[in-house]
Amino acid sequence: MRTRQTRTEGDGFLPQPGETTPLRDIDVVTALFESVIHLAKIARGNATMADYKHGSMNIDVQEKTFAGFIKASTYVAAASIGALIFIALVNG
Repeated sequence: MRTRQTRTEGDGFLPQPGETTPLRDIDVVTALFESVIHLAKIARGNATMADYKHGSMNIDVQEKTFAGFIKASTYVAAASIGALIFIALVNG
């Protein structure tokens, strides 16, 4: 179960300082409502998204992961083709 830090002590649960309480449905609804309001402000031009400059992020880890994925896919494809050729020769 997800928990959150208590924002106020007078919210009906009377938690002790530092104690966590279960995430309530009202918290989820509030978060969604705040997101919709923020998106509406962006659409009207009253708020902006975080500044981002294309190409400024370090993507070395993503490039290594993608290279590993391509290498593994190549090995699996080669093994599959080899297995098909072997089956064709044995059943020939």
